[in-house]
Amino acid sequence: MQDETGYSRTGRLDFTDNGIDPRSGTIRGRAVLSNPDLFLSPGMFGNMRLSTGAKERALLVPDAAIQTDQARKIALVVAKDGQVAAREVTLGPVVDGLRVVRSGLAPTDRIVITGTQLAAPGTKVQTKPGKIAPTAAAEAPPSTALIGDATFAR
Repeated sequence: MQDETGYSRTGRLDFTDNGIDPRSGTIRGRAVLSNPDLFLSPGMFGNMRLSTGAKERALLVPDAAIQTDQARKIALVVAKDGQVAAREVTLGPVVDGLRVVRSGLAPTDRIVITGTQLAAPGTKVQTKPGKIAPTAAAEAPPSTALIGDATFAR
């Protein structure tokens, strides 16, 4: 739903329009969802995440480790001698709090994940091991609406 942070319902795509609305950049679609709690009613709007169903190997870094330099997105990488270098990266979506890096980093790169304000390119830093782990999406507060009850204006 539009007021939820996560995607709590699953369904299947039933219809997609064959054109993009040039004013909003959206494509109309229709999905079929189960509604056992009768929370959903006709005319409600929501956001959806559509996946291809295929799994993809991806390099994930904390979103906070990515910086913006004018129009570029960069990540700070630490070399073996402790020197910091800036690498331009191409990004993908955020998945469980981690940013997908499509290009610009290798799996063996050591990136700065904390203290990015203190680590400037060309400086030497002392490294400490860190942990990169997904974060659970915050759950929306429970609805106060009465399930199954509705009133209609005439």
